[in-house]
Amino acid sequence: MKITAPHLGNVYIAAKALFDGLGIEYIMPPLNNKEALEMGSLHSPEEICLPYKIMVGNYIQAIEKGADTVLLPGSCGPCRFGKYAEMQMNLFKRMGKNINFIVIDAPGDIGIKELYNRINQISRNSRKGKAGQ
Repeated sequence: MKITAPHLGNVYIAAKALFDGLGIEYIMPPLNNKEALEMGSLHSPEEICLPYKIMVGNYIQAIEKGADTVLLPGSCGPCRFGKYAEMQMNLFKRMGKNINFIVIDAPGDIGIKELYNRINQISRNSRKGKAGQ
């Protein structure tokens, strides 16, 4: 697994710290730029907002460098922390890209067991030893 995260404000800094701490291979896309916007706009619905297009561009840039998994924070809401993940999963399927999305939602929304399952998808690829080993 080679994981990436979009540039949503400074969320990528926390993601990078997590990946470094766990010893997980990751690919961070370049900071948001014109190329990301152009790539994202090419593949996104015309009427969708700028953050969606930038995120899609971020993913494409990381995929081109070998990323196969996207880590994305989730929550309630209609936009970045709500519906984007599902829309983007469908978009990449239509594009013929086999990308795994790991959405970290609030435990109250998905249940604690599912949250642990999602976190395990990330941590099982850790190059760091388990406690006590």
